[in-house]
Amino acid sequence: MERIIENELMQDEQILWNGQPSGRLFRTADLLFFPATFFGVFFIYLWIKLSFTAELPVFAYLILAFLTLQIIYMGIGRFFYKSYLNRNTYYYVTDRRILILKDTMRRKLIALDIISLPIIEKKVNRDGFGSLYFGELVLASSIYANSGMDFYARPGLFTCPIPPAFFDLSDAAQVYSIINRVKAKSHDNTTQA
Repeated sequence: MERIIENELMQDEQILWNGQPSGRLFRTADLLFFPATFFGVFFIYLWIKLSFTAELPVFAYLILAFLTLQIIYMGIGRFFYKSYLNRNTYYYVTDRRILILKDTMRRKLIALDIISLPIIEKKVNRDGFGSLYFGELVLASSIYANSGMDFYARPGLFTCPIPPAFFDLSDAAQVYSIINRVKAKSHDNTTQA
């Protein structure tokens, strides 16, 4: 896993921890999406039934097709997408930065300077699995975070962007303490200089 990132490291930068999402597909927030999916399926069923009894304009069929695809994605497709992301996402904590590499069709690297991180939000379940958010997570956006529907959490009326995060870590508390130790050590070195 270190070979994947070695070209992205700065000179003399050391990897202190690396990992990937655990592969968990279901979250507690998914309980909100299941009723919405069933409601959507029922709505589409009624619309299709109406289309057989009444002449609808072509535009109505286009809307129906779009909504049908959305409901299928929300009910099933997002789990395939999330699984794909989990397999191709790599997390690193170095002695200077936090690196999140998404090695999908478009390779994307998010690099965060540990010293300048304003907030590290830790969310750990009772079983020890958890996520670390490197910024403030707003409630409306947290519903979409790590759901396979992350792209819905864009700046808008009710949501804000999801901050960079390490999702589904089996050792979230340990990683959190490593980051805080690096942050404290960097802060001590800065004040002594």
